[in-house]
Amino acid sequence: MTTKRWMVLTAWPFLAAMGCSTSSSSTSETDTGGANDTSDPAEVTVPADTSDVGDPADTSEVSAPSDTSDVLEPEDVPSPADTTDPGDTTEPVTTIATPGARCELKDRIGVIELSGVTDEPPFPYLVATLNDRPNPWYGEPALTTDACRHHAFKPTGICEDSCELDETCSIDGECAPLPLRLKAATLRLVAGEESQTFTADAELGYLEGAITLQGKTFGLEVSWPGQVVSFPAAEAPAALPQLAGSLAGSYDAPEKVTITWTPVAAGTHAYTLIPVNHHAAGPTFTECAVDASLGSFEVPEAMLTPLAVSTGLEFQGVEHVRFAAAETPEGCVELRFLTRHYLSLGF
Repeated sequence: MTTKRWMVLTAWPFLAAMGCSTSSSSTSETDTGGANDTSDPAEVTVPADTSDVGDPADTSEVSAPSDTSDVLEPEDVPSPADTTDPGDTTEPVTTIATPGARCELKDRIGVIELSGVTDEPPFPYLVATLNDRPNPWYGEPALTTDACRHHAFKPTGICEDSCELDETCSIDGECAPLPLRLKAATLRLVAGEESQTFTADAELGYLEGAITLQGKTFGLEVSWPGQVVSFPAAEAPAALPQLAGSLAGSYDAPEKVTITWTPVAAGTHAYTLIPVNHHAAGPTFTECAVDASLGSFEVPEAMLTPLAVSTGLEFQGVEHVRFAAAETPEGCVELRFLTRHYLSLGF
């Protein structure tokens, strides 16, 4: 008899398995290689019918930067490791990531973050999550500006029949398979002739650990059965100079968030993600990303008010990020090579 269950739509699916540790190892190798105009941000585009979100006016992700002088060419991508079973004669599909590109949220299956490389003192760290399919709770953004997107978890329907144990009720009101961690995934980080390998946690599937390689330029490849994704070597972005933030209104009733910094060369991005208050939970949030050469961005009131419930707005800071993304048959994988800034909004 097939067991059924009713899904509760008010919890993040990925909060169910937090916290993990993975193993990593360093080896010396000789056969390896290295890695917009913002209009008025307050002009918010709202879909005509928010109960059934359609395509907003601007749904494109941040495009590849025009200046990629500090990103090595594809021939410098690390050579794919042999991840095939000795008895399997099928060659894995190899995908080369595009520097500067990002994943559409509804197509994304994983995020890889490299952080802390430029900190003083350095605390370099890697964390990655990879699933076998995109999250069915994500859809198109409800609001957009040139800098920001607001995603509201407002399902367009309720599953009329109970979903199976390995399913969830999607944002479209249909039973959909739950994303599963790619527990067979491995990640090889490369710095010159040295490399370090991370393996997924056997229970939770996360790849995580301190980076022991020296330097600020890394390439990497991530692989799972049948697939290899190579990210060209790139240099860690430095801290954003003279970074500052301000909040108009209050944390309980925010009217606008303004972020400024001294502009730097094009090719990296200033990025922030503001989640809904943790008492509400759920995949409702606002994220903003602009080329770091612009020097500022604003988050309008309409994208802040839905987040400031219960105990108020929970601003998380700003990151200086070098993005890259790769499309695979399972979905899109996004790399974020970043420096974090824990920023006060003037209170």
